[in-house]
Amino acid sequence: MLVQRELNKMKIFLFSRRFILPFLFAMAASLAYLFIKFWNLYKDDLKGKNIPFEIKTAWIQSLLGGKLLTTVFLLGLLIGIIYWSHDFLKFNNTHRSIFSATNLFILALIAVLAFWYDSYVAPKADEKARTLLLKMIYVDPEEGFKPDAYTPPPQISSMTLTELYKARDSVINGEPVYYMNRGGLRGLNRLIFKKWAYPFSLVVIYFTGIMLGISFRKTVTIVPLLIGVFVFLSLWYYGHFLLDKMYLRDRTNVWTMAFGVTFIFAIIDYFLFRVLRKYGFYVEKYEVEELILGQ
Repeated sequence: MLVQRELNKMKIFLFSRRFILPFLFAMAASLAYLFIKFWNLYKDDLKGKNIPFEIKTAWIQSLLGGKLLTTVFLLGLLIGIIYWSHDFLKFNNTHRSIFSATNLFILALIAVLAFWYDSYVAPKADEKARTLLLKMIYVDPEEGFKPDAYTPPPQISSMTLTELYKARDSVINGEPVYYMNRGGLRGLNRLIFKKWAYPFSLVVIYFTGIMLGISFRKTVTIVPLLIGVFVFLSLWYYGHFLLDKMYLRDRTNVWTMAFGVTFIFAIIDYFLFRVLRKYGFYVEKYEVEELILGQ
């Protein structure tokens, strides 16, 4: 019965405290860090402007609800899955439970919801945050903040996926479009494909987190695991950065720019899974009860 209770608690990653707690902590810490960086960057521009508190609050809410949230969500998912899969090995047979149909269905559902948020909610939140920030920066201290003051022209980064497709069609047909676009048609394609790549990145990060959690299950300290996370995040960030620069300089196509890093890590995860399975990094069935009762 003890074994069964422990297995039921951990079978679905979304409902396991071993996933939820690290996930929420990583997201909260990342958002706090990024907000502090933003505040330190702009606090001198906002000093002495007599801006109402509710305006500053609205700016913070919009800032934290935009692209920052979708970015730190991936980080939180990675940390949560690493901790969950690492701890899960104490109680179950990994390849039969972590990759269960229930977990994969929940992962697909999260990917769809994250795609919708990144494509339709985050762009508008970012645009609101940018508009409020510029209004606060250019406010006249003597006149005070005016909601109807200067409104900056929209940028393509503030467009939803539907709006991006409409703008791309307008550019192709030679029709005028009223937004700030530094990259022309290539800039529009870049954002469109990045939005489609986001849910696939989320899925790959899920499996990468599992592989990292399994890889370091035999270590006695957390240091190697932290180094592994740092290496992964560095390769992920600089890989996207490099392909993005190559695309803007017309040295690669839009598919490679958007999906190249995700595809490479998917291949790495597959071969790493085979290696880990071959060299016995999974808990065998006869060890399960012994491990649980021994705690």
